Amino acid sequence: RSLSNRADPDELVQKGILKQPAESGTALNGGTTAGKRVSEEANQLKRARFAIALKGAVHLEKLGCVNSAGKGVLKELIFAEDKRIMAAVEVFELDHDVSEMLDTLLRIMQSVVEAAA
Repeated sequence: RSLSNRADPDELVQKGILKQPAESGTALNGGTTAGKRVSEEANQLKRARFAIALKGAVHLEKLGCVNSAGKGVLKELIFAEDKRIMAAVEVFELDHDVSEMLDTLLRIMQSVVEAAA
């Protein structure tokens, strides 16, 4: 599956990446909860992707592939929602290849450091 064909939310629920959506109904203020549910699911997905990327950065440091400064560069890229980082996490969600994701994170960090030098 290519990156442009993102995983279906139901598939992400089955894999445990997203929580099961709440039952449909109305909010206390009389509005529907559908918009809030979509927003909440988007936030859960974003948090899950941040967590995956951050764990990858920590793992690279533990393996000795990056020092604390390199991990800091990765953290900045993650919180800036760098498209390359987010794409690497999306691919990981599809194929669960940890080595490939770590290699991609390392290469992205190295390219950023080299460009800044």
